[in-house]
Amino acid sequence: MMEKSIFIILIFLSIHGYLALPAKDETEENNLYPSTTSGKTSSILRDILNQESLVRFSMVQKIQNLVMDAIDSKNNTEILKNKLVYLGKELNALEAMDQRLEQDNAKLQQELSAIYERINDTQNHSLASIQRLNDTEIYLLKRQFLALRRENEVVKLENLKMKEQLNVDVNTARNETSTLKVQYEKLLQKNEAFESNLHRMEKEIKSTNIDSRLMMIEDKFSNFSRAVDKALNDIRKDQNATNIQKLSFLSAVNSDGGSVVAFTAYASSGKDYNSEPIIFNSVITNEGGAYNSNTGIFTSPAVGVYVFTWTHLTRYGQYCHAYLSKNGTIQNIDAHTNLSGLSSGVYTMATMSGTLHLSKGDRVWIQANHCYGFLGAPYNSFSGWKL
Repeated sequence: MMEKSIFIILIFLSIHGYLALPAKDETEENNLYPSTTSGKTSSILRDILNQESLVRFSMVQKIQNLVMDAIDSKNNTEILKNKLVYLGKELNALEAMDQRLEQDNAKLQQELSAIYERINDTQNHSLASIQRLNDTEIYLLKRQFLALRRENEVVKLENLKMKEQLNVDVNTARNETSTLKVQYEKLLQKNEAFESNLHRMEKEIKSTNIDSRLMMIEDKFSNFSRAVDKALNDIRKDQNATNIQKLSFLSAVNSDGGSVVAFTAYASSGKDYNSEPIIFNSVITNEGGAYNSNTGIFTSPAVGVYVFTWTHLTRYGQYCHAYLSKNGTIQNIDAHTNLSGLSSGVYTMATMSGTLHLSKGDRVWIQANHCYGFLGAPYNSFSGWKL
């Protein structure tokens, strides 16, 4: 029931974001009352509308506070319940340990009594034998007897300490349990008050006419979707223009008829990467055949200076690090995007470039590190060429 009420309140909050439209309301109010209406009546009506807007705004703030209090109360209740269960288990374990210690103490007392009985029996039945013993044997028997007495005293002290500690632990656990019970009862009272407020707010929401506001929300969402589509199309056009500029630059650089080494590729589909090369599997240009579309790795065919550039688009709620790597060593050039925590319909693009001096056989690729929300074609590319 609480989840349903919270859902209704969230809808109510979304709707109230569009309730304050002063210009439109004033126009409609002017249309409702003809020009013959006195200025005083119009002023009173505007004051009433302003007061209603203030009341609605105050209601929204109260609902938000109630929702936050409900979430905090629910979390605190769960924590207290878990702690109560944990303390209950500890208390049962301590009581079980107390019982075992009492049993061990009783066994030790029985053994000590048996030792005393054996000693008394030995003394009573062996007086004559003891008198016949020499001084050395008597001295050894006395030492053994004293050692037994000391061991018995040590055992008694240890048992006493363990019992005192057990009593302290049990009392502490009981005090904590009592405190938690009081806190739990307070939370229950707060929850009851919150549920009462939710029922009251639910009745107020049901009594409000929201059909027209819902239609306005749907219109605004449609406009927002169209704006997002337009932005994505603009991004595609910009990327295509960038690729054309790259190819034009390559043609100008190699117009002298020398050996051309250049490539451009893109990933046809998106996926999540983590500590691995990003594979741009679809090749647009691969002059010299130095780029491997299966591994995403460029292998230098000759010594020289090479330029690399790469681009990627990340969707809402995700982030991505895309580094330039040479022979497995990160070059600290990162095309980084971060949209963590943002809602749907938001995208961001990152583009980086770098120049490396390569020997023949050196390998270069784009190394992903926690790259999530990586979108496929046409929102990414990896290019390189030899100067």
